Amino acid sequence: MKRIFSKCFILICLLFSAFVADAQFDNIVNKPPTERYTALRRFIDLHINSGDRASGYKSLETLKQVAAKNNDDDLVLEAEFMKIMLNREVDKKASKRHILDLKALIAKSYDAENMQIHLRARRFLAHLYWYDTKIMSAHLRNI
Repeated sequence: MKRIFSKCFILICLLFSAFVADAQFDNIVNKPPTERYTALRRFIDLHINSGDRASGYKSLETLKQVAAKNNDDDLVLEAEFMKIMLNREVDKKASKRHILDLKALIAKSYDAENMQIHLRARRFLAHLYWYDTKIMSAHLRNI
């Protein structure tokens, strides 16, 4: 009897957590960028800029899954963009990987006709090129 109860309890908890994950992103999923901007800013501050990288990756994966489940392709691209930003914060020296990830996202967003992500990813790529060039120039001057 205890086993049945514990299995039912676990199943109920899993179902509840799935509903909570969806509810957590109700104000973001299938909304235009202007309506989701504030919620995404809060999400970034809470999960990406918080310093808890493991929680940030987990939250981004949950966001991406909820977006995919609700057929919100724009939010899936947004989650991918935020993951690149988080990767950059975690390992600033892996610039080649970040550049390749951004180029892939730029191509993907262009194909999806999502100009907002396309332009933001291009801008971030330009920032990386500029930042890395500045760092490299400073390093060469010190040699």
